[in-house]
Amino acid sequence: MCTLMKADGTHEYIEPANGKEWQLGELQKLVGGLIETFPTPKEDVILVLHEEGKLTVSPTLNMEATVLVREFLMDNDWIAGDAVVVTKKSLGE
Repeated sequence: MCTLMKADGTHEYIEPANGKEWQLGELQKLVGGLIETFPTPKEDVILVLHEEGKLTVSPTLNMEATVLVREFLMDNDWIAGDAVVVTKKSLGE
């Protein structure tokens, strides 16, 4: 099971449509565009986010996602929009 971390601070527990591995289109739909991945402190977990989330008309800070990957961000950088916390296994890795 994976977690959709919405920018409004809510969470939704989600699974891939096939029950095993995420398809690219599914992840793109969840984050609203092209995807980018970030490592997390847990070696087997990745954060998936919208590659151009900060370039949208009104980018929304996702505080929880930002805190999750803070150690991998440059100073004052932040995560915008909805993000998905997935395991590497659910990506087929």
